[in-house]
Amino acid sequence: MILRININFILTVITNFEYYLKYIPIIILIFLLARLILPNSKKKFLKFQSILPTSKISSMAMGMVELEGEIEMQEPLFAPVSKKECIGYYHTIEEITKDSNGKKKYRVIHRETKCNNFNLIDETGKISVNSNGIEFFMLDTTNIISNNIKRHKETLIVNGQKMLLIGYADKENNNTVIKKDDYNKILGITSTVNISLWNKYEYLWKSFLLISYVISILIAIIILS
Repeated sequence: MILRININFILTVITNFEYYLKYIPIIILIFLLARLILPNSKKKFLKFQSILPTSKISSMAMGMVELEGEIEMQEPLFAPVSKKECIGYYHTIEEITKDSNGKKKYRVIHRETKCNNFNLIDETGKISVNSNGIEFFMLDTTNIISNNIKRHKETLIVNGQKMLLIGYADKENNNTVIKKDDYNKILGITSTVNISLWNKYEYLWKSFLLISYVISILIAIIILS
């Protein structure tokens, strides 16, 4: 029954292809609008990064903070792909298939972020980071291995890396720690190099999205008129 409905739907689309074609710009428009408006954790992280001043560990206030410094390992993890010692990793497994032209396609079938607690150090002091719920943003892929069936990719954070961290400064057992904020649901880390590049070229990306949005509106108006 389900198969018959699907076949009938496909035949209907093929038969009325020209009719449905005019709605493609509207679909693109909706996609771009959703990308601009709908929130996600990366947008939230970048929003806080744009409004929070960079604090020094010795003088930071309690609450949401942005810190920069070197990360220091407390207990090591071992990466699933490279088996290297690290503080944390983001690991994905992608299923590899081929289309009718023999071109490879990749579909994520597993993703995992794992990170131990670590310290962040700047020139004024050191603070412990409770890594529960941490997310990695805009970090380069460290290792890739693949065969004809699956591709494994991992991104590592390792001892001594210079990073930017956004989280919530709070007291635990009379010690100040950085942890995930219960209200904003933010505990994120990125490299200082990559966030500097983002801040430099962010306006170009936003301009591209805006121009694409306007062009899609114009095309939709022309086709529907």
